[in-house]
Amino acid sequence: MWKNYLAIVYRNILRQKLNTSINILGLAAGISAASLIFLYVYTELNFDENWHEPGNLYRVNENFEYYQKDSTPYAVTTHVLGSRLREYFPDMEVCRMESGDYGDNIFVDDKWLNPGVINHADSNFFKLFTYPRTFFNDENDTLPKAWVAKKVYDNFFAPYNTQTFQYGDKWYEVAGTFNKSGYHSHLDVDIVVPYDSLLLNDYKHVADWTRLNTFTYVRTAYDKERLERMINQKVESEVDEFTRKYNMQMDLYFPVIAVPDIHFNHVYQYDSLSNRDRNVVWLFSIIGILIITIASINYINMAIAQGGIRAREIAIRKTMGATRRNVIIQFLGESVAITLLAIIISVIFTEMLFPAFNEITGFNFHIFEAAVLSRLVVFLSIVWILLGFLSGFYPAFVLSLFQPITIFRGGADLMLYRNVRSYFVSSTKVRKLMLVAQYLVAGTIIIATIIIQLQTSYLVNRDMGFDMDKLVIMQLEKDSTRAPQYRKLLDAVLELENVEKATLAERVPGLRTGRLLFYFDSDSGRYQDGFNVYSGRPDYLEVLGCEIVSGRWFDPSAREGELRNEILINQSFVETMGWTQPLGKVFASGFSDEHKVVGVVQDFNYYSLHQDVKPLAILPNIFTNRYLVINARNPRELVNSGKLEHLWAGFFPNQVPTINRLRNTFNSQYTHEHRLLSIFAYFSGLSIIISSLGLFALSAFSAQKRSREISIRKILGAERKHILSLLYVDYMQIFAIATLLAWLGAFIFANQWLDTFVESVSPGLLPYLLGSVFILSVVAITVSYHTLKATRTNPAVFLKYE
Repeated sequence: MWKNYLAIVYRNILRQKLNTSINILGLAAGISAASLIFLYVYTELNFDENWHEPGNLYRVNENFEYYQKDSTPYAVTTHVLGSRLREYFPDMEVCRMESGDYGDNIFVDDKWLNPGVINHADSNFFKLFTYPRTFFNDENDTLPKAWVAKKVYDNFFAPYNTQTFQYGDKWYEVAGTFNKSGYHSHLDVDIVVPYDSLLLNDYKHVADWTRLNTFTYVRTAYDKERLERMINQKVESEVDEFTRKYNMQMDLYFPVIAVPDIHFNHVYQYDSLSNRDRNVVWLFSIIGILIITIASINYINMAIAQGGIRAREIAIRKTMGATRRNVIIQFLGESVAITLLAIIISVIFTEMLFPAFNEITGFNFHIFEAAVLSRLVVFLSIVWILLGFLSGFYPAFVLSLFQPITIFRGGADLMLYRNVRSYFVSSTKVRKLMLVAQYLVAGTIIIATIIIQLQTSYLVNRDMGFDMDKLVIMQLEKDSTRAPQYRKLLDAVLELENVEKATLAERVPGLRTGRLLFYFDSDSGRYQDGFNVYSGRPDYLEVLGCEIVSGRWFDPSAREGELRNEILINQSFVETMGWTQPLGKVFASGFSDEHKVVGVVQDFNYYSLHQDVKPLAILPNIFTNRYLVINARNPRELVNSGKLEHLWAGFFPNQVPTINRLRNTFNSQYTHEHRLLSIFAYFSGLSIIISSLGLFALSAFSAQKRSREISIRKILGAERKHILSLLYVDYMQIFAIATLLAWLGAFIFANQWLDTFVESVSPGLLPYLLGSVFILSVVAITVSYHTLKATRTNPAVFLKYE
């Protein structure tokens, strides 16, 4: 019996080569897209879940609770906290982490290389973050040990056959490698060096509870609430003593967050850049479901459309003794077989799409990776069962109800049997409803893609209030001993013909700012508040191209002590403080007791348009400079000319400089928007292709079904345009309904998504009209081939047997 079923399935596939090919390719494309979205969503929802007992892993944060002010929570803490937790809770695993003091370059085999992110961490780092490790034999016990990600080791150490490297002024030996494959985490680290090898800055030896540099992690069996309560009770007396000593009108509190909860958390400042919005993840889940639904609709539509043709087959089988159960098994078997074949082809599509998918998402998936393969097997098995059954459900359970006598009496063109019509709508209505659903989804995604494109273009091209297009930056090491060389490098850069101005600075727009506590006197006493801070040479903002609205720039001729007391603030700072006459205002910080406002700078967007311009204070030469900022006449030519690399080599011959245009650095804040645009563009194209494949097959069937009607109309004198309009009218009705619903769906999406920006483009009707015209063109082209072919065929071909 089963052999007979398989033979019928095989013959039906051969008999309907075009329709079967369209079904299989459409299903394969849809399943492949759904597989990629599944991997993306699964990974996003399971960040930091691969550690050993992730529920016992926490990060301690620090919260500044200002009196009569809003609190400010930070993901980083004072370095003091980790030391105190080790003293107070010896039974806990406490690990401190800080970014590398010397940037991202290491010295390997006489070459300076950039292997990625370097972090200082305590020796128990791998007890908390349980990456699989490979240990090397100890060869030199005099060098501090470092751990290197396996891929980094293979690329940067293995080719030189060395296991030692220099970072800053210290040498390290590679103790082994750790494998990050399959471990998706908020951590971004490629090399781990000992925490004790941090630069011996003065603040490392001072119990300053307000200087935040360190990520502090804890592994413990205590629950979150108890751990948070224990930590704050233990450090409360020391923290209170510190705040009283410096007359701070605020409380310090240390909230705790479970590490698996970090990925979707947006509360803490200076948190991981990999954090995501959970709503976007669910949005992609919905898109994946819709894509695979569109693909399955093609099969259902064609199965229903062919019901009339296969009705005689059903009648003959029933006349020969087949039961309804046999017919149901036959149709479901065909559906399951086609779905299985589509799944096999989808695996090939998925492997081909992985490079583009990895580039868009930032992940590094490969189909033969054990974790990826196991997840895909489970997902595709579920898809096979569900899709195989659902795709064949309607034809199997409805067509099997037909009675032979009704079929032979009524011919092939029939509606559903009258006894079941009360339970099922007509096949024509079902097909139209499914086509509406397909083009509703495709239209919504296409219009949304156009809106995302408009907003992304607006973000990257908007004037931010400074000369972003003219600026070039060279990244410097965070090493104060190199300061004299950096000043000489600056002088050499200023000699270049293409350079208008240049300076040294600690931060640049588009990257995270520092924050500093300032102390203000008021009628109710002294209070403090935290503000974003920029630091650089006195001409820093002039080089950026900012504008001053009142007062003056820093006085470059002032003595070091006097210059240190001068401060510039932006307009938002003035508004926040409620000052009407900001010039001459004096307040204090940990760096000076008399910061005097000498100028107010016009607001400029030093962060992305996801947030308002925040208050900003600019201090002269307070922190170690990390960037050489160049205002060039032709920045593209300067970057590509090689002149900056030549000057750099004169001072640091063994080190490769990091040079980039500031616009590129600034626009990296919109990586999420670019990824969103790419994903929507891919899936909008995929949805329209799948929908068009189904419509192409369905229009071929409809043209064939109405061939006799067309022939008779031509014999009676109907012109081609009238016949075309007759054939087009059904599809245009479907298109009109789908378009109106797509407009509504895209409008809801646009309103919610654009509200996440401080400033956004006003899309108007253009995206909706463009999306509609595009879909109309696709529908017209898809339907035209078979309809034109039918109108051009000689009527005798169709009527010769009548």
